[in-house]
Amino acid sequence: MPQDLTVDSVSYRYPSGSRDALHDVSAEFAAGSCTAIMGATEAGKSTLLQALTGVIGELDGGVLSGRIRYGAADLADYRVQTLTQYIGLVLQDPASQIIGRTVGEDVAFGPRNHLVPRAEISRRVAQMLELVGLSGFEARSTAELSGGELQRLAIAGVLAMGPEVLCLDEATAELDPVGAGRLREVVASLRQRGMTVVTAEHDPAAVLDQASGIVVLDAGQVAWQGAPADFFADPDRVERLGIRPLPMSVVARGMLRERPELALTLPVGRRLPLTVAEMSGWLRDLLPAEPRPHPPAPSAQGTGRPVIEIDDLHFGYSPRAEVLHGIHLTIRAGEFVALTGPNGAGKTTVAKHLNGLLRPTAGRVLICGRDVSGRPTWQLAGQVGYVFQNPDHQIFCRSVADEVGFALRVAGRPQAEISARTTAVLQFTGLTDLCEANPLTLTRGQRQLVAMASTLIAEPEILVIDEPTTGQDWRGVQAIMDLVDRLNQQGTTIVMISHDRELIAHHARRVVTIDGGRVVADGPVQTQVTTQLGELWQQCFGGRPDSCDEITAGRRLVQSCGART
Repeated sequence: MPQDLTVDSVSYRYPSGSRDALHDVSAEFAAGSCTAIMGATEAGKSTLLQALTGVIGELDGGVLSGRIRYGAADLADYRVQTLTQYIGLVLQDPASQIIGRTVGEDVAFGPRNHLVPRAEISRRVAQMLELVGLSGFEARSTAELSGGELQRLAIAGVLAMGPEVLCLDEATAELDPVGAGRLREVVASLRQRGMTVVTAEHDPAAVLDQASGIVVLDAGQVAWQGAPADFFADPDRVERLGIRPLPMSVVARGMLRERPELALTLPVGRRLPLTVAEMSGWLRDLLPAEPRPHPPAPSAQGTGRPVIEIDDLHFGYSPRAEVLHGIHLTIRAGEFVALTGPNGAGKTTVAKHLNGLLRPTAGRVLICGRDVSGRPTWQLAGQVGYVFQNPDHQIFCRSVADEVGFALRVAGRPQAEISARTTAVLQFTGLTDLCEANPLTLTRGQRQLVAMASTLIAEPEILVIDEPTTGQDWRGVQAIMDLVDRLNQQGTTIVMISHDRELIAHHARRVVTIDGGRVVADGPVQTQVTTQLGELWQQCFGGRPDSCDEITAGRRLVQSCGART
């Protein structure tokens, strides 16, 4: 039977750490509850989850103080092997905990190591795969699974141990909206069965929808805890703690800054609206009865010269497994294009053809009018910069300055030119003060900026960025996207791969959707992406907003409001 999980004055320092990763943290996770752990990068979210499962301290040699109790039991009195039967942990990267060759083998691994009888193992495997929506996958190779399927398999493997508490570390961070939705359905099903869920989560809408409580960490300390609605009702505090605010709270904040007297019209309790339903309910008596006509959608494409031309592109990672089936796409100079679509659709595969990392099986790819066939990747890199989803895949020098200047050194450019251009790029990306730092000591957001800077040193005409905000806190997202916007304003063509609808709506002007290795939609962002602001506008005005910016939208709504206050 699930018990309360209690954290009492817990501090923890990693073996090589200069400060506490957790400092005097106290929190209680009630049996059967769903609690979200939120905070900026390196706030201590993953460390706290690992502390709850007994992983840190025992396995890595760090210094742990305070008490963590499950019911009356002190976790310090038990080995990790025992604790896994009560408290399970699913990591952000599911591949790091997938062990079996097949789906069935992987789910059976934990129970088998605990000497569970074979018949019971078979029952658990079938039950857990059904629970996560993977029934019938028992014999399938784990190497063939999509990111969303791997994440659900990781959960099934943990659940097969029979835990009463499930800890999830950013489990939806790399999933498309459909995959994330399915995973949240699994979590909801587990809660209905009485399981306690503790999840590190970056999506404020998901937290508001699913969590019964929230613990916010800042620099390893508890900065806030309570009900999610109470936390998100103060968007200034949310942003100050490095967390993305809810769009409707930002719109409402903008309205109240323009006309403070509108606060008197808020519902009882004076809390800001947080959802589209709450916002439209508040506005119902403030807006005119006759909806305003909505502006026509702008043209889907830019008017500059073509810089990317993809003609009937086919590609397969093996002769029998074609993943791109006749892609046709033209992107013009200065455009900001988002490539979106489900996990495994072929977005990254298409993008890797732009700089020669992959070569077509059939069809052709032209960059600035020249076919990429026969052109080496190093030469294409001068025209097409590519920033990987994981910045650690392209960082290997011992200092930020060396990393940024690496491409010019390899190209044999004079040292004076290397120094001048490195200094300029460091200043442009805001990395000047970190020029001597080892990139591996930086935050994920800072490493992403380093990866971008090392790409920009070649002055590419086209920049491809793959999921640039994965693993980033709100401050990191803002810093990266501010840089990308400035590049686009200066004429750089941007191709951004992303699942984030709100991010796409705020920055891209055109959206290309790829599914099943084909382009299935292509048009302006206003017609291709549905955001919370778009839903609100549809309900209030029967059309689309002419801006995806919540602050601008707040001003427009104030202008539309009647005098009833």
